[in-house]
Amino acid sequence: MANNTDLIDNYLRNELTEDEKNQFERLLSTSSESLGDKDLASEVDLQKEIIIAIQARGLKECLQQKEQQIRSQRIRTKRIIKLSSWGISSSFVAAIVVLAMILTPMAKIMKTESSEFAASITIPTTRGVNDQSDELQNQLFFVYSYISQNQFDQANELALQLIEQIQSSQQKITPETKEIFDQAQWLHTICEMHNGKVLKAKKLLKQIANSDSRYAEDAQDILNKL
Repeated sequence: MANNTDLIDNYLRNELTEDEKNQFERLLSTSSESLGDKDLASEVDLQKEIIIAIQARGLKECLQQKEQQIRSQRIRTKRIIKLSSWGISSSFVAAIVVLAMILTPMAKIMKTESSEFAASITIPTTRGVNDQSDELQNQLFFVYSYISQNQFDQANELALQLIEQIQSSQQKITPETKEIFDQAQWLHTICEMHNGKVLKAKKLLKQIANSDSRYAEDAQDILNKL
């Protein structure tokens, strides 16, 4: 048995030459050759079980080592987060405080300006000179109507639809259409101001102030107050 252990081991590890492997398998197939008190097939099965057991034990130890490494890494990560969390939190809170100090007064001014505009609205009764502008004027009418009733969300949604409709139109932009677009853009800005979208509203005010819109001066006046 002892003399054949290496042979069986080499066979199971596929380390025999082709001739040696063929010769060994012929002996194994008959299972009549004996090694001491056990036949060859039994010895091969026994050695297979030994190898499997050794591999399983090695795999188990490897998994245990990996698990321990993962646990150690988690502990180190938690320590790093714990040590640095106060610095991150304090910086974040400080940034929020500074931002709030800047935006809150601006939001109040925008809310006041938009409310005053809503209170001053006189619903326009004029209509365009063709079918397209007449349809756009009707939509614009409802935007003004919603704002005058302090329904800024509905007004904003409709104003955005109107702006998009004009921008995506394949027809030539007429002076009447340009006038409707300028009004829709201004009303959209008013809605954003009232809803506290300070940064977006300020960006829109700058765009209008730098354009040839009839509301350029109004936009600049509000910017000067911020």
